[in-house]
Amino acid sequence: MVEIHPGAGHNFFYVVDAIHNCYKKNPQGGYDKGYADGLYALISVSSAKVGTLEQLLRILFYQLDKEKDGTAAFKIDIDDMIAKINALICENREVYRKDYAMFDSCLERYKKIAKEEYGLELG
Repeated sequence: MVEIHPGAGHNFFYVVDAIHNCYKKNPQGGYDKGYADGLYALISVSSAKVGTLEQLLRILFYQLDKEKDGTAAFKIDIDDMIAKINALICENREVYRKDYAMFDSCLERYKKIAKEEYGLELG
């Protein structure tokens, strides 16, 4: 875990920024592929807990913010990732509802952000 101070929780901003900085220094180092592979791995393990899905979406939205503001050293295949995330949500909707009673309203917030900020259809 990367924490600002013990107990603060994982700070994925630092991790994503570090990956982009490494890529800038060595574009042939595979950092972009490793990052994308990590996101796909997170998709594959996000089928049981809403918290994991939320973390995935927060990381994805941070990446898209970096792409929008020009600070991303590389871009991801957002169309493929969104398709996989949408399939994940579709296949696990009932599991998420059991994990978190307010899942539908939570998903609506993320859908609104995806549409308004990035022009993406989520869920």
